[in-house]
Amino acid sequence: MSLETNLVFLVIFGLIGYVIQKIWDFNPHTYYERFGVISVVLSLIIAYLPVIFNPEDVVNNTNRIVNWFVAILPGTIIGDIAGQIVHKLTEGRR
Repeated sequence: MSLETNLVFLVIFGLIGYVIQKIWDFNPHTYYERFGVISVVLSLIIAYLPVIFNPEDVVNNTNRIVNWFVAILPGTIIGDIAGQIVHKLTEGRR
């Protein structure tokens, strides 16, 4: 999926989340945030767990984690931009 398409979908999902919060007083953002934190922590644990058994794997695992973070960086930036757009669209409507 291209970054432009990702931006459009994230803005739409953000607006849907805003509507859900206003109708049912349920904030789906908190659950998305918790899922994101859990997935990053589990990824780091899974990546560095083999290091306990073979310390020489630290270099390979470090390179793999750095490459993973660099690969998700554009999507993270697009997500932040989408969040700012949704905030500006829903600002003052509390």
